[in-house]
Amino acid sequence: MSSRARSSSPDAVRLRLPVPFPIGHVNAYVLPGEPFTLVDPGPRWDTTRAHLEAALRALGRRVEDVELVLLTHHHDDHAGLAAEVRERAGCEVAAHARTADALRDHRRTRAAEDRIAASLLRCHGAPAGIVATVAEATQRALRYATSVVVDRPLEDGDRLTAGGREHAVQLVPGHSCTDTLYVDDRQAAIAGDLLFATGLPVLLAHDGPRARAPLARHRDALRRAQALHLSVAYVGHGDVVHGPDLRIRHALRAQDERARDVFAAIPGGSHTAWELVRRVWPARRLSGAEHPISWPFVVLCDMLACLERLREQRLVVADVEDVVRFRRSRQARHQTSGW
Repeated sequence: MSSRARSSSPDAVRLRLPVPFPIGHVNAYVLPGEPFTLVDPGPRWDTTRAHLEAALRALGRRVEDVELVLLTHHHDDHAGLAAEVRERAGCEVAAHARTADALRDHRRTRAAEDRIAASLLRCHGAPAGIVATVAEATQRALRYATSVVVDRPLEDGDRLTAGGREHAVQLVPGHSCTDTLYVDDRQAAIAGDLLFATGLPVLLAHDGPRARAPLARHRDALRRAQALHLSVAYVGHGDVVHGPDLRIRHALRAQDERARDVFAAIPGGSHTAWELVRRVWPARRLSGAEHPISWPFVVLCDMLACLERLREQRLVVADVEDVVRFRRSRQARHQTSGW
């Protein structure tokens, strides 16, 4: 396909799909050029499926017309319907190789993530009843996704033609270990959950204790995206972000502000991350029974990201015993800024 044909391809079309979780909606996108591409078809849920079919009909298309499914990461609310679309349309699925690995055996991946989540909750002071929410959430969520064959596993630096445009592939982990950015020749990006129009994505620590901390990876990913001077970011939730450089700066600043708020809430002495969660998060927000991932684990990850940022600033230190405890550093008593 010529450069002229690619440059004349229409823009991505957002499909706002309902999900069976209390997170609002998820965005799928249609890239109307060749191959006709569907990005992140949503969870495997009857209501999502019906809305997807109706949205495609409004464009004069059907699920069976899809020639390529492109996935931004492996989470259920984005990839749950991918296997069904692949089967109905007889199309290929493309995703980063890490996403392909995670989706090859969906149940096995969830089980591995659950072991890590439960272990983190335990070592950060959560009681047994809270640790049990990990398995409970997965049991409810398993119906909304299934294993997926990724026909075209991609690596960083690969180039992929989707919707009539060539996209550069870049792994941008943080929210998950599989987040992928696809940037076309106009610097328009399929961005998944790297960035939201408002608020911040949760940075899920599903890689295990030896992996690099999610916040550091996510901040690196945001800065790499910022260096691209993107024209638009087609994000996974909320409105499309035009001129995302400003939004990226706001996100980096908001992470610091969130960490500062946590620092202000740390009393004297040492405390587990779960004790700090209980101080910062209202009890009513620790339920979230219909969330696809244990809500206590989600808020623990939020707390650990803040504590990670405070440790980078040498404002907080961690003591590792039977559980991990955090306390203000000696330096923090004399430091009033440093952000």
